[in-house]
Amino acid sequence: MSNISAHPKWNINIALALWATSVVLVLLASPAASLIWVGYRKIAGLPIAFTKESLMTSGFILLVIGMSFLAHLLTLAICYTVVTKTNGSGFLEAFGWQWHQRFGLRESVTATLLMLLISAIISSVLPNGETDFEKVMKISSSVRIATALLAVVTAPLVEEVVYRGVLFAPISKVYGTKPAILIVSALFVAVHLPQYWGGWAVLVSLTMLSVALTLLRAATGSLLPCFAVHTLFNAVNGLFIVISGFLE
Repeated sequence: MSNISAHPKWNINIALALWATSVVLVLLASPAASLIWVGYRKIAGLPIAFTKESLMTSGFILLVIGMSFLAHLLTLAICYTVVTKTNGSGFLEAFGWQWHQRFGLRESVTATLLMLLISAIISSVLPNGETDFEKVMKISSSVRIATALLAVVTAPLVEEVVYRGVLFAPISKVYGTKPAILIVSALFVAVHLPQYWGGWAVLVSLTMLSVALTLLRAATGSLLPCFAVHTLFNAVNGLFIVISGFLE
């Protein structure tokens, strides 16, 4: 592990504050979308009623996705500011952004394919009730495409920066590598619980992904392999979401 990424100058309190900020920003996406939705309907002279039917529309969900994208950008901006000023180094350099000599792009693709295979096996064994996420994906093809783009374009980078980047190193420094892997993985899964609750196979697969990525971070000392695997994993699943919608 590189000296910078192994010994960050930001402490565990700063790391937890940045993590909490990232969670709050994502949670604010829906209320922000609601305010914009209400303002638009008021200006247009349309009726305003917060019902399940009115909020489960393509237009509103796309607005929420747009606000989520903005939340991701704000999270990156805040992390960039804090990390560069605290560490006195480049943003990506602070996380050891390079390929490991034993784990490059080829190994990242192989690891992704292995996790996708394991996820498929898990889905065939465990019960997987319809989740809120899956209900939203049934609204329209536009929603599915926008969600897939969010999952590939910004989500992997933001989540890797926050969890395996900002959080992992200081937690590992204070409590040790093994506890850090458990804590970071648990926090990652916890923030995804609401949207995937009831989809037990999805949650188990998500837990597997989180543990694998955090183990990879610990083994390579770099965030780049984690980002590559995360992006490839999301890209395949995002493609499946888009295609499956057209096949229904």
